[in-house]
Amino acid sequence: MDRFSLINVSKRYNQKFLFKDLNLTSQKGEFLSIVGPSGCGKSTLLKCLAQIESLSSGQIQLSDPCRVSYVFQDPALLPWLNVTENIKISILGSSNLKTQDKKIQETLSLVKLTPYAKSFPHQLSGGMKMRVSIARALLNTPDLLLMDEPFAALDETIRFELQEELLEIWENSKNSSKDKQRMNIVFVTHSQSEAVFLSQRVLKFISSENNPDKSTQLEFLNVSLPTNRHRSLRKTKDFLDTIDQLADLGSS
Repeated sequence: MDRFSLINVSKRYNQKFLFKDLNLTSQKGEFLSIVGPSGCGKSTLLKCLAQIESLSSGQIQLSDPCRVSYVFQDPALLPWLNVTENIKISILGSSNLKTQDKKIQETLSLVKLTPYAKSFPHQLSGGMKMRVSIARALLNTPDLLLMDEPFAALDETIRFELQEELLEIWENSKNSSKDKQRMNIVFVTHSQSEAVFLSQRVLKFISSENNPDKSTQLEFLNVSLPTNRHRSLRKTKDFLDTIDQLADLGSS
């Protein structure tokens, strides 16, 4: 079953196509990463999926139902609210706020924030702030989680830690899903090693000055690595070879 499909989608700014006639189908439960140079349309495609931006042409089809959540690069926490209150923002207007208390506690535990539930943003590290942002997105139990370079500003140690935690959250998401499918994640990153570590499949945007309309070309790489991934995987030949394969896409 498909979680979403992009059908001949195009986005144009000032007569220049960021991407043109893109077709993509993502099966339910897939972790898909998008890599490519700055300005090629990665984040724009993500925003079109979230309906934050409109397409120039084409169609996006989502499964029914499909709850969508978005994690930005900047955690965008409100400084006058504590961690729990910042997470609750995503359910403001809900008619059953009191019944959500258990869900909030479960989400805090999921992202390892329980000891910081009453802390304010100025008391948190960058990694903790991003955990709050992820928790806020997870509170609605999304079917599709869109993540725009969420770990880019973090140091390497924290980034590796959050990558492993995200994979654990993704794997366990099938336990809270009615159809017992993992949520889909679409993850934008500049890091090819991050994309390989996290994903089942990577979509690579390749700038093509040889194209008459200068639109970005697209290549896919299936990542054939073990499902259970830990930091030690980064030292293996298979992991390093897969990064090389991704780097070589579009180089001919």
